[in-house]
Amino acid sequence: MRWWECGMIGGIVLSGATVANAISAILGGVRDVIWTDVFGVALTVFFMGFLCGVVAWSGKGLHQRLGAIGDALVGAAVMVAFFTCCILLFSPELLGAKFVDTGLLVLGIAVLMGAIGGVWFGHDLDNEASPPGT
Repeated sequence: MRWWECGMIGGIVLSGATVANAISAILGGVRDVIWTDVFGVALTVFFMGFLCGVVAWSGKGLHQRLGAIGDALVGAAVMVAFFTCCILLFSPELLGAKFVDTGLLVLGIAVLMGAIGGVWFGHDLDNEASPPGT
């Protein structure tokens, strides 16, 4: 699988959930919709997912070299990338003045969640992405 294919998968998965939530909100009675904001959020979320997919692709060989530890490292890197994007968009002070108080905790949770998710799903995803016979 190429880097851009992994990026597209990440972008589509993440923006698909966002679009589903937006449609649900609109059908649920939200009236004053600013469509440029909806498209802006969907595009931003797509690129966040694209970045996470590329980060996952970049660590594709770590499973063969390090096994579960490699999966944990890739998962942690993906979640740190995702959380960092969220922080930059929604609460940039967590990377500045509030970094020691709160930002480190948030990124620590990202590492923990990513490591667990990487071990849990990494081996399966690696097998799906690898060509047969490898």
